[in-house]
This record gives sequence, C-alpha cells and structure tokens, in this order.
Amino acid sequence: MENTNKQPTPEQIAAWREKYGKVFTLQADEEINGAPLIVVARKPSRSSFERFQDEAVKKGPKAMQQFVRDNVLFPDRETLTAVLEDKPGLIPRISDALADIMGVSASFTVTES
Repeated sequence: MENTNKQPTPEQIAAWREKYGKVFTLQADEEINGAPLIVVARKPSRSSFERFQDEAVKKGPKAMQQFVRDNVLFPDRETLTAVLEDKPGLIPRISDALADIMGVSASFTVTES
C-alpha cells in the first residue's frame, strides 16, 4: 500500500477552505505504515448528511462508506480506498467523526418544565 501518512500542504488546505468553507483534520489513533492516519474532510452539507441518514436504514454500512467518500478530501480517493480496504473498521469511525461535526454528539440535559 502507498504511504498514506503524507500530510496535505498548507496550499491544499487553503484551497479547500476557499472552495468548501470549513475543513477538518481527523487524526486517527490507528497507525498506518507506522504513523497515525491523517484524514482531511469538508464539513458535510446538510443534503449529504440527510442522504446519509435516509440511506443508513436501508443500506447500513454502504451508506457510511458513501458518506465518508463524499466528504473526505485527503487522502485522495485511491489511497483512501486502499486504506479502507485494508482497515474497513475505520469507515464507521470516520463516519462518526463527520456526523459529530454536524452536531450528532451534542448532549442535552432534560428537566421537567
């Protein structure tokens, strides 16, 4: 497998910010080729997130995989596919991180009014 531990250049990050607005760097605890996996993703659009929620019920893991592929900017699609082929358990973790960006991890305290 190609070395996936490269990091995006500051120029790439700037270009993605200009094109997509917010971008996020996800650094996995999981090591690939001796270093933590670095993933850069754009903030999922509302339509991407809603499509993921709709398809998750029908397609399960395939919906997660598509959600990840739709929003990850780095590594490139070919490298990401190779990493996910070797470590498919990363798909739900990346998907969860993207969903957290959309507010899924927010907690509320419920009290009687």
